[in-house]
Amino acid sequence: MANSITNIKSETSGLPARGLPIFTIGMLVAIVGIHAYVSALPEKQLATIYFDYALIPGRFTELHDYSPAGLLTFLTHALLHANWAHVLANSYALLLFGLLSERFLGTARVILVYLASAIAGGLAFMALEPQAFVPLVGASGAISGLFGAAIVSAPPASRKSLATNAVIWLFLNVGMPALGSIGAGPRIAWEAHLGGFVVGLVMGWILRAGLPRMVVTNASGTTTGHIVGATTKPTTPMAGSSPASKAGAKKPEPFNPVQRR
Repeated sequence: MANSITNIKSETSGLPARGLPIFTIGMLVAIVGIHAYVSALPEKQLATIYFDYALIPGRFTELHDYSPAGLLTFLTHALLHANWAHVLANSYALLLFGLLSERFLGTARVILVYLASAIAGGLAFMALEPQAFVPLVGASGAISGLFGAAIVSAPPASRKSLATNAVIWLFLNVGMPALGSIGAGPRIAWEAHLGGFVVGLVMGWILRAGLPRMVVTNASGTTTGHIVGATTKPTTPMAGSSPASKAGAKKPEPFNPVQRR
């Protein structure tokens, strides 16, 4: 997957520069900071935090706890992690997919995708493990949503590489864990990965409709619209000739949607 990721970076390197990815960096700091804090607590306090803030399906289906604190675990479970290896894996994925999606969609839309995907991941896990008293922790479902949103909101030149990575990612994070989920003990919650990814795809497709589009005229004279990013101003065709063009000035070269500068 490393080679494919390199291709993604090279194809998106020509996109216009964006502002600081505030949400991605902030969430990365929050995830690492929270785990550093809870991992230093005594074992009894640590167990209490996981019971109160992890998502436990049996809490709803068996204990019928639909209190605000219980419902809030559909979000708070994404702030907790099992161990440092879990934190590092999710931090890398967040950095990669968060930077891409925030670059394509903008900060406000990415926050919506992240929250919706976290909830969707929890619901998917609960739907397939309704009576389990196994705590679900980790930001994987929310991060999976960012990946899905990045695929559908990316410029056309980058979608093929992202789609190829999505197939590999689904095999590694959904297919293989699902096949290996039979048996007792800790396991990867592939249900949350799948639920978050699907909702991220849908959310990205919906939110991309509000992105500015660059009007491009091809050789045959047909105009098409290409998404250029949340913070890029759209370019509109000029109505009529400018004084410079009437004076014989050289016309600008047509916009190339692949080689953006």
